[in-house]
Amino acid sequence: FTKGVFDQPETLTNAVDTPAHQALVRQAATESIVLLKNSGRLLPLDTAKIRSMAVIGPNAAIARTGGGGSSRVTPKIEPVTPLDALRERAGDKIQVRYALGCFMEGEQKDKDTPEARATLLSEAVSLAAKSDVAIIFAGYSAETEQEMTDRKLELPSGQEELIQAVAGANRRTIVVLNSGGPVLMNNWVTRVPALAEAWFPGQETGRPIAAVLFGDVDASGRLPVTFPREWKDSPAFGNYPGSDMTVEYAEGIYVGYRYFDKKNVVPLFPFGYGLSFTSFEYSDLRLLPEKASKGQAVDVTLTLRNTGTREGTETVQLYVRDVQSAMDRPEKELKAFRRVVLKPGESRTVTLSLDASSLSYYDEETKQWVADPGGFEVQVGSSSRDIKLRGTFELLAQSS
Repeated sequence: FTKGVFDQPETLTNAVDTPAHQALVRQAATESIVLLKNSGRLLPLDTAKIRSMAVIGPNAAIARTGGGGSSRVTPKIEPVTPLDALRERAGDKIQVRYALGCFMEGEQKDKDTPEARATLLSEAVSLAAKSDVAIIFAGYSAETEQEMTDRKLELPSGQEELIQAVAGANRRTIVVLNSGGPVLMNNWVTRVPALAEAWFPGQETGRPIAAVLFGDVDASGRLPVTFPREWKDSPAFGNYPGSDMTVEYAEGIYVGYRYFDKKNVVPLFPFGYGLSFTSFEYSDLRLLPEKASKGQAVDVTLTLRNTGTREGTETVQLYVRDVQSAMDRPEKELKAFRRVVLKPGESRTVTLSLDASSLSYYDEETKQWVADPGGFEVQVGSSSRDIKLRGTFELLAQSS
């Protein structure tokens, strides 16, 4: 501070929140939305078949831009709520009506009584029953999800009951979640035909969600985390919430999808998962060279084809398994990925490279990064559990 390192003599207000910034944050939010379920191809919404829409939930008329704690920011413009964005996108073609459904946990405490909860639920069910489609915006707020506390994986109180009741009244129910991580949903996921994870999408919040729901863009987000079926399946089960401010990382290197692979536990939605509005075909895997010297890169090449009827985005994921490691290693590890946009019927050659760091692990005894010579298996797919192609190569021992 004495040297003025932290001084900020000038704030460039003319470079804050420009049209380019707004377009960029909207693009980032749009491309991050993950379509988790789409039974009967309910999505994208067909405006020719829908005349009325029920928009329901504690996150419908509020833009949940981000979590709480030090990550909370205040947008310069008024954030766009999902309700406003859906009305904007639907225009005069669709009647969009709103019901709160339930209070967000911790909000409106002066109104949150058993009688009020029953009334809100009844109003939501009634609205859903007389609408062509019902969209529930559920999840968390900046108060229920923040860095100062580790939340439970269940939805806040009242929301599971809301989803079950609305889905019972309207078989065309869509759930959109706001969360910063996995959510347990075994109690209701089978009751809804469509489900999307929108995370905390920032100041544009509603418009990216509306764009995906109406199919203005492809659903192209992929999960950066694993959604377990049950809490006991989580790597942290048995260690949460800890004691005396002490955390024990008992899972070791087996975090995330590595734990589920190691324990042979089937997740609800695996790491890297996400549906598209089109379909893709993987073929023609090639690895060059098939015998690599230490420090030599290995190119993994394949052909990706859009076999659907509309443009779409696929994220090609490259995992590697060290077949002959001297140490205990994960079943596979993500080493590269590539987002590929293809028109209907279009094919493209995709090449991903594995360098020396991709094959190495940190040896605690020698305190250095090590790549053991021997066999490696390459797995290419659309998620950690949907492997489309496999191949092998050998890392040669360094000649003395």
